[in-house]
Amino acid sequence: MTQYHVLIPSAGNGSRMQSVAPKQYLLLNGKPILRHAIDTFEAIPAISRIFIVTAPEDAYWSDDLLQGCHKTQVLSCGGDSRAASVYQGLQAMATYIDRDDWVLVHDAARPGVDAEMVQRLIDAIRPADVGGLLALPLAELENDPARLKTALDRIGNLLP
Repeated sequence: MTQYHVLIPSAGNGSRMQSVAPKQYLLLNGKPILRHAIDTFEAIPAISRIFIVTAPEDAYWSDDLLQGCHKTQVLSCGGDSRAASVYQGLQAMATYIDRDDWVLVHDAARPGVDAEMVQRLIDAIRPADVGGLLALPLAELENDPARLKTALDRIGNLLP
């Protein structure tokens, strides 16, 4: 039976944000941003496993972040870029999943996803043999061609 797994790249160092800690470890409503994402996926029955990809030398990681989690494990194999972390994470998690399973990738520093959104994505990809992209329209980009181009260029950098 096909299972759904989540890979959360969390190896970023926050260099663009220029904060004292990487964005995924900053507190939002009393808990690290990363934990908001973990909690969302932990609560979705369709999700079998969650893999957090951290940098091997991540000084901010603490196993306390997984307190109460039952589906989540850490893979300390993150790379120098998000793409490298996703690739290396997929390689590391390959022994834990079956060939026909689905892997949902979600950025650690994006706490806004909710269970309903994820379930809609799963329902959409379940009958097809294709991937899917969970995205919301960004109204502020619709009327700003320069910002839209920048956003599309960044997305293009993620594609092979």
